Amino acid sequence: MPCFDASGFSFLPQSLFLTYRSQWNIFERIYYINSNVSTARSSGDTSQSYYQFKTSFEQADYINGQMLHVKRYPTSNWDSPVKS
Repeated sequence: MPCFDASGFSFLPQSLFLTYRSQWNIFERIYYINSNVSTARSSGDTSQSYYQFKTSFEQADYINGQMLHVKRYPTSNWDSPVKS
């Protein structure tokens, strides 16, 4: 799991850094939950459920965190796991 690295962002104010780091972490937490659920479901275990966003703000932070991952690691695949 890559950690948040602000080296791609020059002259980043501390408040924006904290926002980006929070969004980065939200994306990673939800991404890996859904990835594990997707893997379990592909093995036949349908007892697990995909993550449900608590608020629209959390969903927006997830999307922003996903964009931060794409910006920092553009050659990696950061698409959300396919829900089956």
